[in-house]
Amino acid sequence: HRGVRPVEISMEVCDIGGQSLTSKMLVNYIQGAKVIMLVYDVTNPSSLEGLDDWLKTIKSQLSEDATVKMALVGTKVDLDHLRRITGPKGKEFAEKHSMPQFLVSSKTGENVEFLFKQMVASAHGIRLTKRDAEAMHEPLPASLPPRLAPEAAMSVPSSPVRNSGGRSSICVLQ
Repeated sequence: HRGVRPVEISMEVCDIGGQSLTSKMLVNYIQGAKVIMLVYDVTNPSSLEGLDDWLKTIKSQLSEDATVKMALVGTKVDLDHLRRITGPKGKEFAEKHSMPQFLVSSKTGENVEFLFKQMVASAHGIRLTKRDAEAMHEPLPASLPPRLAPEAAMSVPSSPVRNSGGRSSICVLQ
């Protein structure tokens, strides 16, 4: 592209989902952040419900002049058969708090690169070209490991194990 120069940006990613809302360390992650991603699990409705408390805590820790970009991120979209948050719930939360919503899968990589590039570009005032945005939505090749021989297979519980904790998390980019 003529007149467009590449920009290299380094990121520090902190996953603080294991932190308590009352943790004294939380402020260390939030202060100075350029991007904060509020993350919920599309298979667990209580994870979305818990984000209101996270958002209140985050806003209470930010300085008045902070220019943090926030995004709502729904994870585990590859588990469509277990999905319990559908329709407008996530979209309503994102719109209510004036943030974009992304639906991703860490397992398959779906929309992960797009999420990070879009949010980092937004935080730095960089406008992605249409070509760049479209390229991020192209399918990524994946190689699957060979299937295990029956004698080497692990036993799998007959019922799925679910996280009943309903914890939400946030991801901070500095």
